[in-house]
Amino acid sequence: MEISDHIKELCRERGWTYYELASQCGIAQSSLSTILNRGGDPSIKTLKKICAGFDISMTAFFAGIEKKNNDYSEIMEIYQSLGKTERKFAKVYLLGLACRKE
Repeated sequence: MEISDHIKELCRERGWTYYELASQCGIAQSSLSTILNRGGDPSIKTLKKICAGFDISMTAFFAGIEKKNNDYSEIMEIYQSLGKTERKFAKVYLLGLACRKE
């Protein structure tokens, strides 16, 4: 998981728009847009402001990324161990959980 993806996820969890996050952080919306839409990594100073806006420490921010990466790795490891038919069922199940169509 990338920094920008984690920021987007934290916004979704809080029900915030990116405009609201920019306001909370005291950074320009254009700067936040560059980070989120172009995958740019923020400077340490900007990341500190983003974390302050979310009211979390940088340690907690990166721990969240690490946890997501570990979950992803575990899920992919399980998926890789499945046969072709089981993979198809797993995909349909996950799509159903996410309420999406194939």
